[in-house]
Amino acid sequence: KPSENLDQAMQNLAEYNQKLKTVLSNKLTPQAMAEIHQLTYTLENALNKIDSEIEQIKETLEHVHVGSESMNYDEVKQSGKAYIEQATKLVKP
Repeated sequence: KPSENLDQAMQNLAEYNQKLKTVLSNKLTPQAMAEIHQLTYTLENALNKIDSEIEQIKETLEHVHVGSESMNYDEVKQSGKAYIEQATKLVKP
C-alpha cells in the first residue's frame, strides 16, 4: 500500500503495525511469514515517506532558526506557520 503523503504514511504505519502485532502474537507459520512479508512492504513505504517528510520539516525549521537569528520577521512568521502545520502531523493531540 503506497504512502503518498505524511497523513497517509502515519495512518498506514499505525494500521500495519497493528496488523503485524496481531500476526506476531500467534504461532509463526509459513502462511504467517508470507503475510508478514507483505505487511513489511507497506510499513517500509510508510517509514520512507515519513523520513522524507521529516527532512522537509527539518528544512522548514531551519528557515525559522536562521530567520530568528537575522531578525527576519516575515520569514519567521511564514516558515514558523508552515513548520507548525507540518510538525503537528507527527504528534498525537
